[in-house]
Amino acid sequence: MHSSLEQCATITFQQNIDYFKTKHPQVFEKLSALESATDIGYYQNKYELVIENDNFDVLELSSSIYLYNREIKKHAELAAKSVNYKKDENSFESFSRENFSIDELNIFQKKNKFEHHFSAYAPIINYTQQNTKEYSELERIDKFIFFGVGLGLHMSSTDEKINAKVYFIVEDDLELFKLSLFTVNYSDLAQSAKLIFSIFEDNSEYSNSSQKFLETDYQLGHYIKYFHLLSHNEDKISLFHKEVSSQPHLGFFYNSLLIQYLKPLEYISSSSKFITKKLSLNDDTLNKENFLLLAAGPSLQKNISWLKKYHTSFIVVAVTATLPFLEKNNISPDIIINLDAFDGMNKQFDQIKSTSFFKDAICIFSARTQENISKHFKDEQKFFFESGTKYKTSTLKPIAPCVGSLTYQLLLLLQAKNIYILGLDLAIDKKTGRTHLDLHTDAKTLNLSTTDSFTLNYHDNLIQLDGNFEEKVLSTFYFNDSRIIINHATKNFKSNNSNIYNLSDGVKFDEIPAKETASLDLDKKNQNAREHILNLCTSTSSKLLSKDESKTLKKKLQHAQELKKILSHYKTIDDIEKYNEILNIKDLKSNEFELNKVIKTYMRYILSYIFDFFNNQDLNKRQEHINILHDIFISNLSDIIDIYINKLREKLNEKYRR
Repeated sequence: MHSSLEQCATITFQQNIDYFKTKHPQVFEKLSALESATDIGYYQNKYELVIENDNFDVLELSSSIYLYNREIKKHAELAAKSVNYKKDENSFESFSRENFSIDELNIFQKKNKFEHHFSAYAPIINYTQQNTKEYSELERIDKFIFFGVGLGLHMSSTDEKINAKVYFIVEDDLELFKLSLFTVNYSDLAQSAKLIFSIFEDNSEYSNSSQKFLETDYQLGHYIKYFHLLSHNEDKISLFHKEVSSQPHLGFFYNSLLIQYLKPLEYISSSSKFITKKLSLNDDTLNKENFLLLAAGPSLQKNISWLKKYHTSFIVVAVTATLPFLEKNNISPDIIINLDAFDGMNKQFDQIKSTSFFKDAICIFSARTQENISKHFKDEQKFFFESGTKYKTSTLKPIAPCVGSLTYQLLLLLQAKNIYILGLDLAIDKKTGRTHLDLHTDAKTLNLSTTDSFTLNYHDNLIQLDGNFEEKVLSTFYFNDSRIIINHATKNFKSNNSNIYNLSDGVKFDEIPAKETASLDLDKKNQNAREHILNLCTSTSSKLLSKDESKTLKKKLQHAQELKKILSHYKTIDDIEKYNEILNIKDLKSNEFELNKVIKTYMRYILSYIFDFFNNQDLNKRQEHINILHDIFISNLSDIIDIYINKLREKLNEKYRR
């Protein structure tokens, strides 16, 4: 029997090797590297696979301890037995909990789908809540995570019980995972489920794997159940919770995307100037000048005395959130950058006593900026860039989660040679807990002692990151995303002759040295520098749409009309599984069309509510519910597409009237 089990294990191992080589080459490469390191003596094995009494076990060589205490079958049975269908046990909620009063629901239903995201979300969410029992259990477990593989027999027993459609398999110990290749036939498991692996991954790799799992059959992931192998540390559970809480569709909604994608057409049709790829800030006049990026982090406020004294040594590039603070301290920026398109920016401008203080500044604004902000600045000094849209072929199109990281990316793209960064802390002030300078409308004071990793909040919960002047600083998941974007921009856009210094008392950025403000010895800037930059912006800018760009806009309109026509074929459905056809509509796949992302963002948010509703053990009147919910869903999609179609028609007609 022993030799038979050993022979089966050898066959299973080879089948797994073939499977990973073909289907998961990154995992295969890690396994190959481990084998090579072991062969040449760079790595000493920690474990030995043991086969005795028709059982597998793992012997830890350093301690002579059996990891399964020679009871691996019992362990696998208990693991499977512990997995239940309750929504509140060993489960991640991959959605935002929302509750609506009758009055709120009525208000949202009266709004059009452009005004507020809840106008298209609330009716469906409310219906599912009103027709679900409070303590209902899942009928099926569709998405499941194994935190810890070991020899993996618990995965096989659990799969026999739940038959999930998607598994996320996480193991930090590469050698232990290699031993599981003798005991678990992953290729067999893959016949009935989609497998996503995170094997021996650092946090960045793990983040990508987690996102892949969340995106795979996302409509099935309202509740994601998991099993944690006690021998596997809990760090990856906490990090996965972070990925769940920071899913883009939970914080940036379909109507926000509509605003972002349609607003540029207003500026294009009004002959506004757009900065192009021809613009460069690296020429004989500017390559000796120093650009100072000012963002709204706490270190800007800390360094105000220095800034008052030395700001004339720099071409000051300020994000709009700093303007009330700069006005208060009589510091006039040379360039102003704006990204935000939403109501929070109005609050920032309400704090400004007189925008005439910034009358000489060059304004480089996102083309989604609201007119009531844009109108404060003179047209001849105002330029736009696209962020997330592709209406004009020659324009710069930086993309970043916050205006600070976007401004840094913009300076790199424009080839500024000497860049200094202040206020881009992306960290919490260690004394006050403040996230931004005091005049920032979104400034918060966070609890510096927060340690509960199982109530993660994307914007508020604290994590430790490497510091710029200190070994470690406190940051948030939201700030960390901007740090990643900054590091990516440095790696991909920084030229070899650029000089970049971080003056901020916050997180450390890759390849950017820290520099104390007190150590700087700089000459005053060229008084003609701002006028020179304005002339460069003007001479290289682009207006209106070319003939080819107009053709592209017409193509976007035709695509929207065709998409609405296709969706009309699904006006009624007889089964919830029909949504899988909608998700796989070919016309929704292309990234060429902005509308596709709007539609997919809407569906990403709401479909998990619908699928979860039909995944309740106590559900009655199934077809009646399908009819009602689908009618709301398809009507909302049609309304969203109509908003887009009408705006494109309007702008195309304006173009033809010129």
